Amino acid sequence: MIPGIYNNIQIDASGKVISSGNQSYAFTQENGQVSYFNIGTGTLISITSAGDGTSNFVHINPITSLSLDSGFDNSGANDGSLAYIGLRTATFYISATVSYKPVTANNVFVFAIAKNGTATTSSKVISSVPILGEMNAVSIVDLIQLTTGDIVTLLVSNYTSTDDLTVFSLNLTVHG
Repeated sequence: MIPGIYNNIQIDASGKVISSGNQSYAFTQENGQVSYFNIGTGTLISITSAGDGTSNFVHINPITSLSLDSGFDNSGANDGSLAYIGLRTATFYISATVSYKPVTANNVFVFAIAKNGTATTSSKVISSVPILGEMNAVSIVDLIQLTTGDIVTLLVSNYTSTDDLTVFSLNLTVHG
């Protein structure tokens, strides 16, 4: 977008319209995405305490790469986090996928999207792998209101025990 004045509407370099009353509107969508893929060794996620689906969540934090960054960044770390750096408060569509293999069969895991480290109840998904050595994939979606500085991550808790899991792929996308 070329900044300038169009029909008495001022547009800045980011594509935001600044009208009378100093209101700011976005013409473009704000999007962020981090991803990870390692089919060979994956990343071990250590779980130190069993959870009940409401507690003892652990951040799934493999070394991720930032691939979409309009209104988002990786908050200075490539650890599966997306930080909202946009200026408006809005509801965002968030989707995540993770492929994992437990270190022990028959563990029940709870996966969730987190806002500022707290799992959102509406995003929790339960998953289990009954056969040792098998891999599973989980998909999670949620609508979450974000304001400047909020950080979105993916969490896991082991309902059954303190057994760990290995993550082989992760995608976390925010769109709004």
